Amino acid sequence: MVDQGNPLGASTLRRMVELADGRLGLATTTDGVALLEGGAWRRMASTEKGAANSAFDMRLRADGTLLVATEAGLLRERDGALERWRDGSFAVEEPVYAILEHEGDLWLGTRD
Repeated sequence: MVDQGNPLGASTLRRMVELADGRLGLATTTDGVALLEGGAWRRMASTEKGAANSAFDMRLRADGTLLVATEAGLLRERDGALERWRDGSFAVEEPVYAILEHEGDLWLGTRD
């Protein structure tokens, strides 16, 4: 991000989530996910290519895992970065637009 005082830069805000540890997370249209940590904004790096920069939704799971719906698919936070979410050999690599968790099950809004 160009301006640390403005976490959105030229992006549009799509979702805000308070994480279990009190940090604030923002999902943005072109800058991915920004976290407010210790009074400063930090953009989360991603192991995925540029499509991960378009974040549509975020959901904090009951176990504290942050899931992020992106143009690159479903990602999760691990060790301060975003990586592909997997459940065994299952992963979502198509665009995900919305995330809902109900009674431990994940519901994902996709194109198909």
